[in-house]
Amino acid sequence: MAELQLLPLRADLAVQLRQLFIDLRLFFRQPFPGNTAALQQRHRFHVPFKFRLHAGQAFFIERFAGSQRFHIRQSRIQFLPFLFPHIEDGTLILGEYESCPRNPVFSNRSTSLPIKGTGHMDIVCDKFGDWWGVCLGNRPITYPFKHNLGRETFLVPMVWDEGGWPVIGRDGLLDEKIETDRKLLNGVVQKSMTDEGKYFHDDFKGDKLKQDWNFIYNTTSKYVSLDKDGGLLLYGTKSSVISSDEAAWVGYRQKHHEFTVETCIEFGDIFDGGEAGLSIYMNNKHHYELAVTVIEGVKWLIFRRCIGSLINEEKITTLNNDTVRVRLEALKNENGENIYCFSYNRDENWIKAGEGEAAYLTTEVGGKFTGNYIALYASGNGKENMKAVKFDMFDYKGMI
Repeated sequence: MAELQLLPLRADLAVQLRQLFIDLRLFFRQPFPGNTAALQQRHRFHVPFKFRLHAGQAFFIERFAGSQRFHIRQSRIQFLPFLFPHIEDGTLILGEYESCPRNPVFSNRSTSLPIKGTGHMDIVCDKFGDWWGVCLGNRPITYPFKHNLGRETFLVPMVWDEGGWPVIGRDGLLDEKIETDRKLLNGVVQKSMTDEGKYFHDDFKGDKLKQDWNFIYNTTSKYVSLDKDGGLLLYGTKSSVISSDEAAWVGYRQKHHEFTVETCIEFGDIFDGGEAGLSIYMNNKHHYELAVTVIEGVKWLIFRRCIGSLINEEKITTLNNDTVRVRLEALKNENGENIYCFSYNRDENWIKAGEGEAAYLTTEVGGKFTGNYIALYASGNGKENMKAVKFDMFDYKGMI
């Protein structure tokens, strides 16, 4: 590699640096070696990227963006004969950059490995002197590839070869399971794969919600409170579940491809037209839910599927009391297809209410890359001042 010279960063270089970044963007849009359309999408690069120093050498990491299956999200060490800012210590690195002979240094593209879309990597050194790559990726559920858990974060062992180049994972590949005796991970297991991490229970006791819960379309809990005797109280707004306005909605992230969730809804004060329920929710245009409502004075259990502009709603059964236990399962049907299945409990028997294909609640269909939520919600469906609906508990059990 070429020897590099470090220069102090001066304020009067701001204009030059700005032009540098413009030049960088133009550089990245030049034709890429190869014939495929995917390889030529250089506008998907993230600039100005990252610098790392190792053994007296400066490394410039070039990272692809995008989650789609045709975007080759990966990290590369790339030849760039430019003047670069070194952000950490305020100096400039002047010199030519030599391309890694193994570019791309990290990518699961065009492999049968279960983790796809690997990229956005940074490299770090821990306190024990071991190097790691930290990247994003996804685990699809079907073919053509579709994923519903969002972009997950992966930690990958990294070493330096005799030539001073990084070797990440298994020769640039990310396996689903990696064995290592590194001190940083001594006694540490991915929490979501342990019995503790697979199970989450909340009886909603205490002064505030646990940090496992998120809100959507509003950043405060003004429509949410905890009952002094236990239980979650939701005060429905006039916004419906298919709206993107402020909502009485709390969500727990789906963390496993297969899981079971149960909750109990008390809805004695719900008014005509209002509803409350359990939902598997990607965004306001892609979700399924099992909900309680009142229609012309009659209490109903309804099942709804919303896929874009297509909405199907079914009346499942009338309800004779003000409490109902409901269940959501993510599983595979007899054809091996991933589905979300809803059921309700009557006289200690679980009765199926409806199901929807998991493939329609994915990034590739719904257009969002943050994954799905298991949500508890209440809505006045156009009416204000809805009285509280109570959820007695929430029980999540992940499997795969």
